[in-house]
This record gives sequence, C-alpha cells and structure tokens, in this order.
Amino acid sequence: MAARKQENQKSALRGWLTDILVVVIVAAVILVFIRPTIISGDSMLPKFFDGDYVIVYKMAYHSKMPKKGDVVVFETEEEVPGAEEGEKLFIKRVIGLPGDVIDIHDGQVYINGEKDDQGYTRDGVTDEPDGDLKAHKVPEGTIFCLGDNRLNSMDSRYAGVGDVSMERVTGKVVMRIYPFGRFGTLRNPYER
Repeated sequence: MAARKQENQKSALRGWLTDILVVVIVAAVILVFIRPTIISGDSMLPKFFDGDYVIVYKMAYHSKMPKKGDVVVFETEEEVPGAEEGEKLFIKRVIGLPGDVIDIHDGQVYINGEKDDQGYTRDGVTDEPDGDLKAHKVPEGTIFCLGDNRLNSMDSRYAGVGDVSMERVTGKVVMRIYPFGRFGTLRNPYER
C-alpha cells in the first residue's frame, strides 16, 4: 500500500514537472517569435489608436523584405512620446522599398511617378514638413515609412528618422488583440 502511494506521488510529480516544462517551452517559443506591443500616440490613426494592443511577428523579415503597405515596428533614436523609459520604437506603414523613387508635393505622394492611393490615411493628404520631397530614391537595405495620420506623424519624411535600415526593423504588426471590438488580423490596403 505504501509503495503504491509513493508511486502515485512520483507519477503526480512527473505530471506537474511535464506540465511546467511544456509551459516554459511554449512561452519561450512565443517570446522568440512574437511580441505583444501597446500603441502609443495617434500617428497611425485611423487604423490604430493610442492604447491598442497588437502582436508583432519578430521573424517576419529575417529572410525577406517587407511589402508595400506592411505595418512595421522599428527602432529609432527619436524621443517617443508616452513610451517606457529607454524604449524607442516606432510603428509605421511601408510606403517605399529599395530602389523606389518617392516624391511628395501638393499633399500627394508619388511612388515611381505614380500617384499613391491615400484613401486609407486619416486625412487623405500628406504634408512635407521640410518642403517638397523630390526624387528621393530609397537606398538598398532600407524602407521608406509613413504614419497613416500623415499630418501628425514623425516618420521617414524627417531627417531624424529618414530611410529605415532593415537592421532597425524589429517585426511586422500582424494583428490587434485589444480592444476586443477591433480584434483581428490586419489587411494591407495595397492588396486587393
């Protein structure tokens, strides 16, 4: 009887240890591949609001470049209002890929000479804070990113941000998890 009780206790202990090990492995895998992130600010209105919780897929660009329209998170040296101490991450939309030529004038964005559809942006116009941006060629290994709230976004139009090196990109925003009323994956406005 005592041997049976001892065997049951060992079996229960193995079960608990196995459960704990599985939880630790799953948590480690999740942390390697994704990162929950809270949006701070309104530079991505109307798609993302201050306080939205999103999931960033960290491995999205380890072997490929982003697509036009992807929403990415990248490191910056600029001060990020509302961010935690020492954390300097921006969330922006990819507008230009390496080799693309970007022009911004008269409130419009032109990519390789074609007017860009800004219907998904907050105001449908893009200002150029330092004057018109003319024939800016996106260098190899970088992307050109803008916020969706173009009249209130620090992004690639500013010298302090500029073209974003792929080494600075930490991942792709793949879904919103909170608030629950807007839960879901993201649609790329350039993919029909």
